[in-house]
Amino acid sequence: MRRWILSTVFLACGVSCGGARHVTVNQSSSSSGHRDDVRWVRLRVSDQLWEVSATYIAPVALDEAARLAREYDADLPTPELVDAIWHEADLKLAPQPRSHDGTAQAMASEHVYQEQQIRIDQQVNGRAFRLLAGSHKDVVRDPATGRLGLYGWHQPNGVVIQPLYTGHRHDWIDYSQGLRLCRRVLAK
Repeated sequence: MRRWILSTVFLACGVSCGGARHVTVNQSSSSSGHRDDVRWVRLRVSDQLWEVSATYIAPVALDEAARLAREYDADLPTPELVDAIWHEADLKLAPQPRSHDGTAQAMASEHVYQEQQIRIDQQVNGRAFRLLAGSHKDVVRDPATGRLGLYGWHQPNGVVIQPLYTGHRHDWIDYSQGLRLCRRVLAK
């Protein structure tokens, strides 16, 4: 059975950010018991208040990201929200693209995932953070069409490596994709 884990950078956050825990989400698991495992960070985008996860669930396919967001009673971010999260992040990593030939072996093997996670962990280097950015491309929902896509992976100068792209099959997965859980905070 394939395991989904909050990226090990989330584990680093659990050690240095006060209480977030490493989580394993099995494909067959239900949503009960998962919501307390996410460390939520509040930010305002335009006139909306949002809570977003401090890091990513990764690696994740587009359709699985949508399913997991529903299980957590959360949304997929839009490109606008991804940009706002990057600006708000107190720890911005430099993206670590890999050379590849586009094959699953070069982009989506367990070995590739592990190597990429080591690269991310080396950049985090045990530093405490409230909100991490730069470790993954975001699985997003295009606000104009409602389609799932990829966006982001901001470089240190703020320019994205991945402009909004909705052309992948929904089961596409590679080392660079992650799910940032987002939920709108309703005014009381």
